[in-house]
Amino acid sequence: MSSHTDYYFITIAQTGNLNQAAQQLYVSQSSLSKYIRRLEESLGVPLFDHSVAPLRLNEAGKLYLAYLQDAQERKEVLQAQLDEISHQERGTLRLGIPIFSAQHFLPTILPRFSRRYPHVKIQLAEEAGENLESRLIDKEVDLAILHMPIEDPALEYRFLLMDRILLAMHRNPEQEDEIQPGNPEAFQDFQWILPLRSQKMGKIVDGYLSTVSFSPRIYLRSKSSALRLKLAKQENFVSFITETAFMGMSSSLKKQLAFYTLPDEAMNHWRINGAFRKGYLLKPYEQFFLQLFQEFKIDE
Repeated sequence: MSSHTDYYFITIAQTGNLNQAAQQLYVSQSSLSKYIRRLEESLGVPLFDHSVAPLRLNEAGKLYLAYLQDAQERKEVLQAQLDEISHQERGTLRLGIPIFSAQHFLPTILPRFSRRYPHVKIQLAEEAGENLESRLIDKEVDLAILHMPIEDPALEYRFLLMDRILLAMHRNPEQEDEIQPGNPEAFQDFQWILPLRSQKMGKIVDGYLSTVSFSPRIYLRSKSSALRLKLAKQENFVSFITETAFMGMSSSLKKQLAFYTLPDEAMNHWRINGAFRKGYLLKPYEQFFLQLFQEFKIDE
């Protein structure tokens, strides 16, 4: 099988639409229809449920897709290793990373990475951590920077460094412009702005708030960290932010907010990990990227 036609099948499976796949592949829709028919005839089994729209893989199709993706991964690893030996390292780092983490880490890490691997391209997926786990499983990215917890058993991970979850609220002019230790009971009369329960930070925060001696007055939940911080600038509101996001904030925004650590190990030792599919062989440049992350100082 040629890799060219393999890519036809992978694209059709991912889009579920022959017209959309044809546009991406710069071929005619009729050519793709003939390709599917010939492929199914050669394998002796249907690969799609042709009775529904959009096109949906049947069990045989899912098995064939997994085979093609695994073969492509092995080919890429082999090529990366051969390139390493010949000192002509090329490839694509398909990286998933949360937006705030990208803003804070990548401006420092990518220039160093580029100097070592100038011919390796970067393909970024900047999304929330819970979405990146799915993209790893679906083989849309090969490596992701994720906070714990990592819940899917099909993934494995490598510890990179520690982050912290900080409590943020309106800052009075006389307050010091630095992170202070905080007592949660001091904020019990505030309105709490929380992440969604489906978000990784939301799960950690909810676990922490279940241990305090009062019932927090939850005003709203939002996926948007920007919205949560804008509300936290107002009096009588309180929210949360990661230390990496704090380090990337503008000085003007920092002056409007007070930040506190809270007495909880999960909040103060939130692990950042490099995650990938179980059994996936990291390419040399992916190993190097993780090394750069481990060497990063979070207050850079």
